[in-house]
Order: sequence, then structure tokens, then C-alpha cells
Amino acid sequence: WTVNPERMYKAGVIHHGDDGKSDPLDGKVLYMMAGIGKVSRLVPLSAPWQELRQLGQWLEDCTLAAADARIHIGTLRRALFVDWKQSGDVSWGATGRAIQSVYAFDPWKITSDSFEDYVVRMRAHHKGLPERGLVNIWEQAQSSCKAPLSSAGRHALREQLMHVWNSWELHDRRKINLGQQMVALVETFEHQEYRIPPLVSGFTALARAKILAETGPWEHFPHWRALTAYAGLKVRSRSSGMYRGQDKITKKGRILLRKYVGQVAWVLARKDRILGPYYHRKLAEGMPPGKARVASMRKLVKMLYGAAKSGQEFDAERVYRCTG
Repeated sequence: WTVNPERMYKAGVIHHGDDGKSDPLDGKVLYMMAGIGKVSRLVPLSAPWQELRQLGQWLEDCTLAAADARIHIGTLRRALFVDWKQSGDVSWGATGRAIQSVYAFDPWKITSDSFEDYVVRMRAHHKGLPERGLVNIWEQAQSSCKAPLSSAGRHALREQLMHVWNSWELHDRRKINLGQQMVALVETFEHQEYRIPPLVSGFTALARAKILAETGPWEHFPHWRALTAYAGLKVRSRSSGMYRGQDKITKKGRILLRKYVGQVAWVLARKDRILGPYYHRKLAEGMPPGKARVASMRKLVKMLYGAAKSGQEFDAERVYRCTG
């Protein structure tokens, strides 16, 4: 059995009227809290669930490392290819990968050959690159060559950019591999252990695996409110006398669980997705976008919990229709 440290601190103030640290009195405070039921049972996860949680933590580490590498790549690319003005899909897609592999984003190397040779080399690396995009990059490379950058400076930037790019690709591949491992591991569980299937468009098998990695078996939660509290989505009211403060979520649960639920809720809040009517109705009622997003996260948790508890095939029509 465990005791919430914050509750322990506040109970100490109630017990002996002092907010200071006092080891001799901690035992009495613990005894008082046990007497009023303010304890939680420590339920260890089984080996497969522990493995799933560890994979999820490694996946998050790779995600953060890849994001840092992309930021660094953007900084180096702006210093070397000063007039690079391509969208994110081009920069990180097949065209960007080809530019990095063939020319290391060096505009002087791009324009050192003729335009025809440049197109041939790019399409030899990746077939089907659009002509218009290659023309835009060529023109931007020509204007970037006017920047006052020495040969030694260009070489140093290329070397560093190549190093960071390789690091990003390594983390990106590792992310894919970890995600596949998590999905495969969840598929080995018995149906009654996880029960929540990928519901609709926008809620994938990987999203399910990431959420389950943070929650563990859903049998540990007797009610959907326990799950929202575990995710830190429990609403806390502030009021005293005539004072009425803003209602906010506690944010005292598992941070990664709250992050994953928020990511899925944001995708499902599009107008053509299952949470779209709910989210946009809240906006129409005057609710701020941030608060409406949190409301959608709570709605998603309730929806997932209901789908898991029923053990039946998910029916999207029941989300907005009372069956009572």
C-alpha cells in the first residue's frame, strides 16, 4: 500500500499543525491516513506489461531526440542554404532526403553542374521527383550562392549537417521499430486484458499501444473517473466564499498518458472525425479552444473506457445517442 506524498504533507499539517519536516511524526500521520482510507494499493505490472511500458518510454526518448535533431538540422540548413524555402513535406520527404544524400544541401554543389545534370542525379536517387519542385530548388540554390560564405565554412556546415542528419534518421528508424514492437506485443495479449480496439479513423493501433503502455491493464480502474484522475484530467474547482476561480485539470497524473490522449483527441476533433461535433459544439458555446480540447480529451477517455468495459464491438452512433 502506498500514500500520495502530497496528501502526506497536507495531512501532517492537519495532524500536528506544522508544515515542517518531522520524521518522528510521519508514522502517526501514516497511521491516521490508513485509518481514513487515504491509501492506494501498489499493483505491480506483469512482465509483458512492464516490457510494453519500457518500450513506450524508449519510444518517447527517440521522439524527443528526433525532434531536437530536426530543429538543429533546420538551423544548419538555413546557415548553408540561406534561400531554402520549401515546405516541410518537401524538406523531410523524398526530395529533401535526395538533396541531403546527393548534395548535402550545399547550393554551390547543386549549381556546379548544369540544370540537366542536376535533374538526372536527383532522379537517379529517387524516381518521380516533380519537375516544378526541382526547378524551384535550383533557382533558390542560385540565389543562395550569392551569400558571403567561405569554402571552409561551407565544408564545416556540411560535415555537421551530415552528422545531425544521420542522427535524425537513426532515431526516426528506431521510432518505427519500437512502434512496431509495441503493436506486436499488444496483439499477443488476451483480448480481455486490453479490450480497446482501434476505434475509428485517427485512432491507430500504435496510439492504442502507447496509451496502454501508460495505463496498464484497465481492470485496475473501477470507474472512468479513476482513469481520468490517473491521466491528470480530473477537474479541480477553486472557490471560497464569494470567490469563484477557474476550473482546471489537476495535471497530477502520468504526463505521457495525458500527452498521448491529447494527441489522439486533437486528431479526432476534426469536423469529419468522431469527436468533431463535440469539440466544435463546445467552441460554438463560447468555450476557449484550450478548454474545449481538454473536454475532448475527457470525452475520449470516457469513450475508450466504455468501449473496453462493454466488451462489445464499438458503435460510433452510441457516442452521441443515449440508450437509456
